[in-house]
Amino acid sequence: MMDLKLQIITFSFSLIYGFFFAFLIVVFKKYLFYTKKCSKIIFNLLFSITNTLLYFFILKYINNAIVHYYLFIAIVIGFILFHYLRKVIEKHFKK
Repeated sequence: MMDLKLQIITFSFSLIYGFFFAFLIVVFKKYLFYTKKCSKIIFNLLFSITNTLLYFFILKYINNAIVHYYLFIAIVIGFILFHYLRKVIEKHFKK
């Protein structure tokens, strides 16, 4: 069982990682979505495996890789937050 401080650190890390994951998708959008079918499959597979392994290696360092459902919710919230902030910033600078 994790204490509260460790849970807050882990939740914060998952939130930041969701933000980071969304950023990587934007950066690698060309390779993830607009390439030939064979290379798209290979790149998506490598991208997914690499990000998953990175997340769990860092999670192992933080809390011995104890996974709770709310960590996945934090990743999704970070992902959504990134896209919301990106939309707000693009709208602001298009004026």
